[in-house]
Amino acid sequence: RKRNGKESNGKKSNGSTDGKGNGLNAKKLMKASLDLADSRKSCSPLIHVGTLIVNDKGHILGQGVNQYAGHPHAEQLAVLDAFITTFNKLKKQRSKLSQNEISIIRESFRFLSQLMPGEIKELPVQYVGLYMELNALLGFPLKGKVLFSNISPCYECSLLIRDLGIKRVDVAIVYDNAR
Repeated sequence: RKRNGKESNGKKSNGSTDGKGNGLNAKKLMKASLDLADSRKSCSPLIHVGTLIVNDKGHILGQGVNQYAGHPHAEQLAVLDAFITTFNKLKKQRSKLSQNEISIIRESFRFLSQLMPGEIKELPVQYVGLYMELNALLGFPLKGKVLFSNISPCYECSLLIRDLGIKRVDVAIVYDNAR
């Protein structure tokens, strides 16, 4: 069949692709990040940020919202959530993680989750190293994934996103203080 002068496979489009054939419903996922930012989970008095990390089929791997000043950013929490999801999936599949690797991963999660009460303002170098170590131990689970956020990431989070191999970042608005 031809439709508007172009070949068609005869299937109706439901608008579920991002225009690149990736199967992502970008509008739906951006709305989900906006809804997440507007939820009561985001308790920052100044700015509400909701972040999702999705695979190429649009399945949410991790999500995060910003908390109070000094707490990890929404992007960091979404990464940690995606790491925990990946770890649990690997455990169910009885992957080839050694007991030592499992211990390191669990200790890293415990350490990072203790930061949630909030002593960090930006992402210190040692925490970036910890994220990178988890990334390697878990088999680089975020490589090639897409991040949706209602507001652009700060400079430090942008570096983390890049270093984790996330291929694309979609944002609703650019934050003024983003470098």
